[in-house]
Amino acid sequence: MDDAEGYEINRQTQLHTKTLLDTDVFIEILSRTSLKAFHIIRCTSKHLEKLTYNSHVLDLFKGKNNVLHGVIVQQKKVWGSIERKFVSSCGSINFDIGCIPNSCTILATSLNRLILGECDCPDEYPEKFLFICKPTTLDCRTLPFPIYKYIAVKFAMVVMRSNPLHFKIIRLSYAESDDVTNDHDYENFRLELFQSTTWEWRDLGNIRLPYYVHPVSDEAIISKGVVYILLSNYQILQFDAYSEEYVIIFSPSTNINYMSYTSRLIKFEGKLGFFCLNGDRMWGIWVLIRNQWVEVDVISINADAHEWWDYRNNELSFFTGKRIECVVPVNRCHEVFSFCSDFETITMPRRFI
Repeated sequence: MDDAEGYEINRQTQLHTKTLLDTDVFIEILSRTSLKAFHIIRCTSKHLEKLTYNSHVLDLFKGKNNVLHGVIVQQKKVWGSIERKFVSSCGSINFDIGCIPNSCTILATSLNRLILGECDCPDEYPEKFLFICKPTTLDCRTLPFPIYKYIAVKFAMVVMRSNPLHFKIIRLSYAESDDVTNDHDYENFRLELFQSTTWEWRDLGNIRLPYYVHPVSDEAIISKGVVYILLSNYQILQFDAYSEEYVIIFSPSTNINYMSYTSRLIKFEGKLGFFCLNGDRMWGIWVLIRNQWVEVDVISINADAHEWWDYRNNELSFFTGKRIECVVPVNRCHEVFSFCSDFETITMPRRFI
Protein backbone atom coordinates (compact mmCIF):
# COMPACT_ATOMS: atom_id res chain seq x y z
CA MET A 1 0.00 0.00 0.00
CA ASP A 2 1.53 3.35 -1.04
CA ASP A 3 1.48 6.57 0.98
CA ALA A 4 -1.37 8.11 -1.03
CA GLU A 5 -3.64 5.10 -0.48
CA GLY A 6 -2.78 5.02 3.21
CA TYR A 7 -3.51 8.72 3.52
CA GLU A 8 -6.92 8.29 1.87
CA ILE A 9 -7.86 5.37 4.12
CA ASN A 10 -6.82 7.37 7.20
CA ARG A 11 -8.82 10.41 5.98
CA GLN A 12 -11.96 8.33 5.39
CA THR A 13 -11.58 6.72 8.84
CA GLN A 14 -11.31 10.14 10.48
CA LEU A 15 -14.37 11.40 8.57
CA HIS A 16 -16.39 8.34 9.61
CA THR A 17 -15.32 8.76 13.25
CA LYS A 18 -16.21 12.47 13.13
CA THR A 19 -19.62 11.64 11.64
CA LEU A 20 -20.32 9.16 14.43
CA LEU A 21 -19.25 11.72 17.06
CA ASP A 22 -21.39 14.43 15.42
CA THR A 23 -24.37 12.05 15.39
CA ASP A 24 -23.88 11.27 19.10
CA VAL A 25 -23.76 15.01 19.84
CA PHE A 26 -26.91 15.63 17.79
CA ILE A 27 -28.71 12.78 19.56
CA GLU A 28 -27.81 14.27 22.95
CA ILE A 29 -29.03 17.72 21.86
CA LEU A 30 -32.26 16.31 20.41
CA SER A 31 -32.98 14.35 23.57
CA ARG A 32 -32.87 17.54 25.66
CA THR A 33 -34.78 19.96 23.43
CA SER A 34 -38.41 21.03 23.80
CA LEU A 35 -41.28 19.47 21.85
CA LYS A 36 -41.70 22.67 19.85
CA ALA A 37 -37.98 22.79 18.95
CA PHE A 38 -38.03 19.06 18.19
CA HIS A 39 -40.63 19.64 15.45
CA ILE A 40 -38.75 22.69 14.12
CA ILE A 41 -35.50 20.73 13.86
CA ARG A 42 -37.23 18.31 11.48
CA CYS A 43 -37.40 21.14 8.94
CA THR A 44 -33.69 22.07 9.10
CA SER A 45 -32.04 19.12 7.33
CA LYS A 46 -32.80 15.63 6.07
CA HIS A 47 -30.12 14.12 8.34
CA LEU A 48 -31.60 15.67 11.50
CA GLU A 49 -35.15 14.86 10.38
CA LYS A 50 -34.20 11.20 9.99
CA LEU A 51 -32.61 11.20 13.45
CA THR A 52 -35.83 12.50 15.03
CA TYR A 53 -37.66 9.38 13.82
CA ASN A 54 -35.04 6.98 15.20
CA SER A 55 -36.63 4.89 17.98
CA HIS A 56 -33.63 5.32 20.30
CA VAL A 57 -33.74 9.11 19.89
CA LEU A 58 -37.52 9.20 20.36
CA ASP A 59 -37.33 7.15 23.56
CA LEU A 60 -34.58 9.39 24.96
CA PHE A 61 -36.52 12.50 24.00
CA LYS A 62 -39.81 11.33 25.52
CA GLY A 63 -38.12 10.13 28.71
CA LYS A 64 -36.00 13.24 29.38
CA ASN A 65 -38.68 15.80 28.50
CA ASN A 66 -41.82 14.30 30.05
CA VAL A 67 -43.46 14.09 26.62
CA LEU A 68 -46.82 12.45 26.09
CA HIS A 69 -46.98 10.35 22.91
CA GLY A 70 -49.42 7.67 21.78
CA VAL A 71 -53.05 7.37 20.73
CA ILE A 72 -56.43 8.27 22.24
CA VAL A 73 -58.99 5.47 21.92
CA GLN A 74 -62.58 6.74 21.99
CA GLN A 75 -65.80 4.74 22.16
CA LYS A 76 -69.35 6.05 21.91
CA LYS A 77 -71.68 4.40 24.41
CA VAL A 78 -75.46 4.33 24.76
CA TRP A 79 -77.30 7.59 25.46
CA GLY A 80 -74.47 9.60 23.94
CA SER A 81 -71.92 8.93 26.66
CA ILE A 82 -68.26 8.71 25.60
CA GLU A 83 -65.51 6.51 27.01
CA ARG A 84 -61.88 7.17 26.13
CA LYS A 85 -58.38 6.31 27.26
CA PHE A 86 -54.86 7.23 26.30
CA VAL A 87 -52.53 4.42 25.18
CA SER A 88 -48.90 5.52 25.42
CA SER A 89 -46.22 4.52 22.93
CA CYS A 90 -42.87 3.05 23.94
CA GLY A 91 -40.94 5.39 26.27
CA SER A 92 -43.85 7.78 26.83
CA ILE A 93 -45.48 8.58 30.15
CA ASN A 94 -49.14 7.71 30.62
CA PHE A 95 -51.93 10.23 31.05
CA ASP A 96 -55.52 10.31 32.30
CA ILE A 97 -57.58 11.80 29.47
CA GLY A 98 -60.56 12.11 31.83
CA CYS A 99 -60.13 15.90 31.89
CA ILE A 100 -62.34 15.96 28.78
CA PRO A 101 -65.98 15.41 29.88
CA ASN A 102 -67.74 12.26 28.72
CA SER A 103 -70.40 14.39 27.06
CA CYS A 104 -67.78 15.71 24.60
CA THR A 105 -66.60 13.98 21.43
CA ILE A 106 -63.05 14.23 20.08
CA LEU A 107 -63.20 15.05 16.35
CA ALA A 108 -59.52 15.42 15.49
CA THR A 109 -56.10 15.80 17.09
CA SER A 110 -52.86 17.49 16.20
CA LEU A 111 -49.34 16.25 16.91
CA ASN A 112 -48.76 19.88 17.92
CA ARG A 113 -50.50 19.23 21.27
CA LEU A 114 -54.10 20.21 20.46
CA ILE A 115 -57.45 18.39 20.46
CA LEU A 116 -60.53 19.46 18.51
CA GLY A 117 -63.79 18.47 20.18
CA GLU A 118 -67.55 18.88 20.02
CA CYS A 119 -69.95 19.28 22.93
CA ASP A 120 -73.66 19.88 23.47
CA CYS A 121 -74.71 23.40 24.47
CA PRO A 122 -76.08 23.02 28.02
CA ASP A 123 -78.70 25.78 27.56
CA GLU A 124 -79.62 25.26 23.90
CA TYR A 125 -79.86 21.49 23.34
CA PRO A 126 -79.57 20.03 20.70
CA GLU A 127 -77.26 22.85 19.56
CA LYS A 128 -73.53 22.06 19.75
CA PHE A 129 -70.29 24.01 20.02
CA LEU A 130 -66.72 23.25 19.02
CA PHE A 131 -63.63 23.73 21.13
CA ILE A 132 -59.89 23.26 20.97
CA CYS A 133 -57.88 22.38 24.04
CA LYS A 134 -54.51 21.23 25.27
CA PRO A 135 -55.53 18.53 27.79
CA THR A 136 -52.18 18.44 29.62
CA THR A 137 -52.55 22.08 30.69
CA LEU A 138 -56.34 22.55 30.32
CA ASP A 139 -55.83 25.53 27.99
CA CYS A 140 -59.10 25.74 26.05
CA ARG A 141 -61.04 27.97 23.66
CA THR A 142 -64.53 27.60 22.18
CA LEU A 143 -65.04 27.93 18.43
CA PRO A 144 -68.08 28.89 16.35
CA PHE A 145 -69.96 26.03 14.72
CA PRO A 146 -70.27 26.03 10.90
CA ILE A 147 -73.42 27.82 9.78
CA TYR A 148 -74.18 25.22 7.12
CA LYS A 149 -76.25 22.29 8.35
CA TYR A 150 -74.37 19.61 6.46
CA ILE A 151 -73.73 16.15 7.89
CA ALA A 152 -70.10 16.14 8.97
CA VAL A 153 -68.15 12.98 8.14
CA LYS A 154 -64.53 14.03 8.75
CA PHE A 155 -62.58 16.73 10.60
CA ALA A 156 -58.89 17.58 10.44
CA MET A 157 -56.82 20.26 12.18
CA VAL A 158 -53.59 21.77 10.85
CA VAL A 159 -51.38 23.99 13.05
CA MET A 160 -49.93 26.58 10.68
CA ARG A 161 -47.84 28.40 13.28
CA SER A 162 -47.22 27.71 16.98
CA ASN A 163 -46.16 31.17 18.23
CA PRO A 164 -48.49 32.94 17.99
CA LEU A 165 -50.83 30.00 17.58
CA HIS A 166 -52.52 29.86 14.18
CA PHE A 167 -54.50 26.88 12.94
CA LYS A 168 -56.98 25.81 10.30
CA ILE A 169 -59.79 23.26 10.67
CA ILE A 170 -61.15 21.30 7.73
CA ARG A 171 -64.65 19.83 7.78
CA LEU A 172 -65.74 17.37 5.09
CA SER A 173 -69.51 16.94 5.08
CA TYR A 174 -72.15 15.03 3.22
CA ALA A 175 -74.49 17.34 1.32
CA GLU A 176 -78.08 16.19 0.86
CA SER A 177 -79.51 16.16 -2.65
CA ASP A 178 -81.64 19.28 -2.15
CA ASP A 179 -78.52 21.34 -1.50
CA VAL A 180 -76.91 20.60 -4.86
CA THR A 181 -77.85 19.20 -8.23
CA ASN A 182 -79.29 15.74 -7.75
CA ASP A 183 -77.33 13.11 -9.69
CA HIS A 184 -77.93 9.47 -8.72
CA ASP A 185 -74.50 8.42 -10.02
CA TYR A 186 -72.67 10.71 -7.59
CA GLU A 187 -72.62 11.69 -3.93
CA ASN A 188 -71.90 15.30 -3.05
CA PHE A 189 -69.61 16.40 -0.23
CA ARG A 190 -68.89 19.94 0.96
CA LEU A 191 -65.47 21.19 2.04
CA GLU A 192 -65.44 23.89 4.72
CA LEU A 193 -62.53 25.70 6.36
CA PHE A 194 -62.15 27.52 9.69
CA GLN A 195 -59.22 29.91 10.06
CA SER A 196 -58.07 31.18 13.47
CA THR A 197 -56.90 34.54 12.05
CA THR A 198 -60.40 35.44 10.85
CA TRP A 199 -62.37 33.30 13.33
CA GLU A 200 -64.81 32.36 10.58
CA TRP A 201 -65.87 29.34 8.54
CA ARG A 202 -65.77 29.45 4.75
CA ASP A 203 -67.40 27.11 2.26
CA LEU A 204 -64.76 25.96 -0.25
CA GLY A 205 -67.18 24.24 -2.58
CA ASN A 206 -68.54 20.90 -3.62
CA ILE A 207 -66.67 17.60 -4.12
CA ARG A 208 -68.44 15.03 -6.30
CA LEU A 209 -67.62 11.38 -5.70
CA PRO A 210 -69.17 8.24 -7.24
CA TYR A 211 -72.20 7.17 -5.21
CA TYR A 212 -70.38 4.09 -3.85
CA VAL A 213 -67.32 6.09 -2.64
CA HIS A 214 -67.05 7.65 0.81
CA PRO A 215 -64.32 8.62 3.32
CA VAL A 216 -63.23 5.73 5.54
CA SER A 217 -63.39 6.01 9.31
CA ASP A 218 -59.63 6.35 9.93
CA GLU A 219 -58.26 9.69 11.09
CA ALA A 220 -56.84 12.00 8.45
CA ILE A 221 -53.07 12.07 7.95
CA ILE A 222 -51.35 15.47 8.01
CA SER A 223 -47.89 16.00 6.58
CA LYS A 224 -46.26 19.41 6.05
CA GLY A 225 -49.60 21.22 6.00
CA VAL A 226 -51.31 18.78 3.63
CA VAL A 227 -54.33 16.74 4.76
CA TYR A 228 -54.83 13.23 3.32
CA ILE A 229 -58.15 11.35 3.64
CA LEU A 230 -58.46 7.76 2.40
CA LEU A 231 -61.58 6.99 0.37
CA SER A 232 -63.36 3.64 0.19
CA ASN A 233 -62.15 3.03 -3.39
CA TYR A 234 -58.51 3.41 -2.16
CA GLN A 235 -58.11 6.82 -3.76
CA ILE A 236 -56.96 9.67 -1.54
CA LEU A 237 -58.41 13.14 -1.07
CA GLN A 238 -55.46 15.54 -0.74
CA PHE A 239 -56.08 19.05 0.64
CA ASP A 240 -53.31 21.65 0.93
CA ALA A 241 -54.01 23.92 3.91
CA TYR A 242 -51.73 26.63 2.51
CA SER A 243 -53.10 26.91 -1.03
CA GLU A 244 -56.57 25.72 0.10
CA GLU A 245 -56.83 23.50 -2.97
CA TYR A 246 -57.70 19.83 -3.18
CA VAL A 247 -57.03 17.00 -5.61
CA ILE A 248 -57.81 13.27 -5.76
CA ILE A 249 -54.69 11.08 -6.02
CA PHE A 250 -54.26 7.34 -6.45
CA SER A 251 -52.92 5.05 -3.75
CA PRO A 252 -50.37 2.31 -4.60
CA SER A 253 -53.04 -0.40 -4.14
CA THR A 254 -52.79 -1.41 -7.82
CA ASN A 255 -49.05 -2.05 -7.44
CA ILE A 256 -49.30 -4.49 -4.56
CA ASN A 257 -48.11 -7.96 -5.55
CA TYR A 258 -50.14 -9.81 -2.92
CA MET A 259 -53.80 -9.74 -1.95
CA SER A 260 -54.22 -7.45 1.07
CA TYR A 261 -57.24 -7.80 3.31
CA THR A 262 -56.88 -4.37 4.89
CA SER A 263 -55.01 -1.15 4.27
CA ARG A 264 -54.87 2.40 5.55
CA LEU A 265 -52.92 5.64 5.48
CA ILE A 266 -50.17 6.14 8.01
CA LYS A 267 -47.55 8.76 8.77
CA PHE A 268 -44.13 7.28 8.08
CA GLU A 269 -41.08 9.35 9.11
CA GLY A 270 -43.09 12.52 8.58
CA LYS A 271 -44.37 11.56 5.13
CA LEU A 272 -47.64 10.08 3.87
CA GLY A 273 -47.52 6.30 3.94
CA PHE A 274 -49.84 3.56 2.66
CA PHE A 275 -50.00 0.42 4.78
CA CYS A 276 -51.22 -3.01 3.62
CA LEU A 277 -51.67 -6.23 5.54
CA ASN A 278 -52.43 -9.62 3.98
CA GLY A 279 -54.10 -12.72 5.42
CA ASP A 280 -50.79 -14.10 6.73
CA ARG A 281 -50.29 -10.86 8.68
CA MET A 282 -47.36 -9.95 6.48
CA TRP A 283 -47.30 -6.25 5.72
CA GLY A 284 -45.90 -3.67 3.34
CA ILE A 285 -45.49 0.11 3.29
CA TRP A 286 -45.36 2.62 0.45
CA VAL A 287 -44.28 6.24 1.03
CA LEU A 288 -45.23 9.22 -1.13
CA ILE A 289 -41.99 10.97 -2.17
CA ARG A 290 -42.12 13.78 -4.75
CA ASN A 291 -45.57 12.62 -5.89
CA GLN A 292 -44.31 9.05 -6.45
CA TRP A 293 -45.10 5.98 -4.34
CA VAL A 294 -41.91 4.24 -3.16
CA GLU A 295 -42.01 0.83 -1.48
CA VAL A 296 -40.18 0.63 1.86
CA ASP A 297 -37.86 -2.21 2.85
CA VAL A 298 -39.88 -3.24 5.89
CA ILE A 299 -37.13 -5.49 7.25
CA SER A 300 -34.78 -2.59 7.88
CA ILE A 301 -37.21 0.10 9.08
CA ASN A 302 -37.15 1.60 12.56
CA ALA A 303 -39.89 -0.46 14.16
CA ASP A 304 -40.77 1.49 17.30
CA ALA A 305 -41.33 4.84 15.58
CA HIS A 306 -44.60 3.96 13.86
CA GLU A 307 -48.10 3.07 15.00
CA TRP A 308 -50.96 1.59 13.04
CA TRP A 309 -54.69 1.11 13.66
CA ASP A 310 -56.39 -1.82 11.91
CA TYR A 311 -60.02 -0.68 11.95
CA ARG A 312 -61.30 -3.79 10.14
CA ASN A 313 -59.55 -6.27 12.38
CA ASN A 314 -60.37 -4.17 15.47
CA GLU A 315 -56.86 -4.02 16.84
CA LEU A 316 -54.54 -1.24 17.89
CA SER A 317 -51.09 -2.40 16.84
CA PHE A 318 -47.44 -1.37 16.76
CA PHE A 319 -44.88 -2.33 14.11
CA THR A 320 -42.38 -4.94 15.29
CA GLY A 321 -39.97 -6.36 12.73
CA LYS A 322 -41.83 -7.66 9.69
CA ARG A 323 -45.08 -8.60 11.41
CA ILE A 324 -47.76 -6.96 13.52
CA GLU A 325 -47.91 -7.24 17.30
CA CYS A 326 -51.28 -6.49 18.85
CA VAL A 327 -51.16 -4.05 21.76
CA VAL A 328 -54.76 -3.14 22.59
CA PRO A 329 -57.70 -5.22 21.31
CA VAL A 330 -60.81 -3.09 20.77
CA ASN A 331 -64.14 -3.38 19.02
CA ARG A 332 -65.74 -1.73 16.00
CA CYS A 333 -67.21 1.29 17.76
CA HIS A 334 -63.80 2.68 18.71
CA GLU A 335 -62.11 5.68 17.13
CA VAL A 336 -58.36 6.20 17.39
CA PHE A 337 -56.50 9.54 17.32
CA SER A 338 -52.74 10.06 17.34
CA PHE A 339 -51.59 12.51 20.00
CA CYS A 340 -48.37 14.11 21.21
CA SER A 341 -48.00 16.83 23.85
CA ASP A 342 -45.81 18.42 26.50
CA PHE A 343 -46.91 20.18 29.71
CA GLU A 344 -46.07 23.78 28.76
CA THR A 345 -48.94 26.25 28.67
CA ILE A 346 -49.87 27.86 25.35
CA THR A 347 -51.63 31.12 24.49
CA MET A 348 -54.86 30.47 22.67
CA PRO A 349 -55.70 32.89 19.83
CA ARG A 350 -58.14 35.68 20.63
CA ARG A 351 -61.32 36.07 18.66
CA PHE A 352 -60.79 38.12 15.52
CA ILE A 353 -62.53 41.51 15.65
